[in-house]
Amino acid sequence: WRKTAWPSQNCCVYTAVASSSLSCVGANQAFDTEELLVSYMSLTTPKTVYRHNMATQGNEVVKVVPVKGFEPDKYATMRIEVTVRDGTKVPVSIAYRKDLRTQKGPML
Repeated sequence: WRKTAWPSQNCCVYTAVASSSLSCVGANQAFDTEELLVSYMSLTTPKTVYRHNMATQGNEVVKVVPVKGFEPDKYATMRIEVTVRDGTKVPVSIAYRKDLRTQKGPML
């Protein structure tokens, strides 16, 4: 096992399903390979498919799903912990537009 670093802690990384032109372990098409296609997405990053080289630990962007009008540099995320009524601590991920963030007010 190897730990890999990604741009955000509020993200989802999983093996990508390959197309007929892209083989990968996630789709059980190529088991004896040093390359793995992985999908990455976060609250501020659209789905991005990377070709991850397990020998060098390098990532190459294969595809980014376009999101019309979305400018990722305008947004940020944070992760906080909230204590609920029964005392349980619950992690909460928050995405916000940088120019509209306030310290007070309700949260949806």
